[in-house]
Amino acid sequence: MGRGVWDEAEQELWNVNVWLKNLQELCDATQSAWTKFLRNIASTFLNPFHEEFRQVWTRKGVLPSIR
Repeated sequence: MGRGVWDEAEQELWNVNVWLKNLQELCDATQSAWTKFLRNIASTFLNPFHEEFRQVWTRKGVLPSIR
């Protein structure tokens, strides 16, 4: 095997490593976004002191309507 084959293999390995790094960054960003989204949902719809909590669960018939 000549040196050119090794150079190509090294380049391909570098490309794979860059691809994996980019994929990891994408996964981290996605996880962060979902975490923020779910925290927002939880703080809104699972917090009985939040106005939207009352509206949503009253509309679904879980809470009695207060008039």
